[in-house]
Amino acid sequence: ALLRFEGCGGMLIDLGSEAFFSVRAMDYPFDSVFVTHAHLDHIGGLERLFFARAFSDLPLIKLYVPVDIVFRLHQVLASSGTQVAEGGKNFWDCFQLIPVGRHFYHLGFRFNVFPVRHHYPDEAFGLALPGKFVFTGDTRPIPEQLVAHAGRGEVIFHDATMTSNPSHSGVDDL
Repeated sequence: ALLRFEGCGGMLIDLGSEAFFSVRAMDYPFDSVFVTHAHLDHIGGLERLFFARAFSDLPLIKLYVPVDIVFRLHQVLASSGTQVAEGGKNFWDCFQLIPVGRHFYHLGFRFNVFPVRHHYPDEAFGLALPGKFVFTGDTRPIPEQLVAHAGRGEVIFHDATMTSNPSHSGVDDL
């Protein structure tokens, strides 16, 4: 997802490998990414972004990452293969890591962060901007989180498959 802020760069929610190419083709500036969880279909584009930024003088991209998944993100992206000998750059040299708890501020907006059900506890997180939207991602049903974060007319973004499975909601769940 791409959040657009009037007069400012956008914020991406996750950046999978294919999303990297879509965002690049749109040529819409973004200066930050919120990471919901550390599965490659949601963060694989960060590796591509690293290599695109490693040899540029563009500003650092802010990575808002729930503190519970910082280490996992480091394991997946920053500890194997995301270094370049030319210029001696490591993965984190191209990003500004901002570990977040239950909320954070970006461009004066207060975003809420909440746990969702996707494989194991505290492995995936949703994002909400009160009065605007709730992004639950690809999770199992989480009615208690929707009650807590989507009671003021927010648009709900929830990824679903055709049939339920242990990690994802199906159309029947919705």
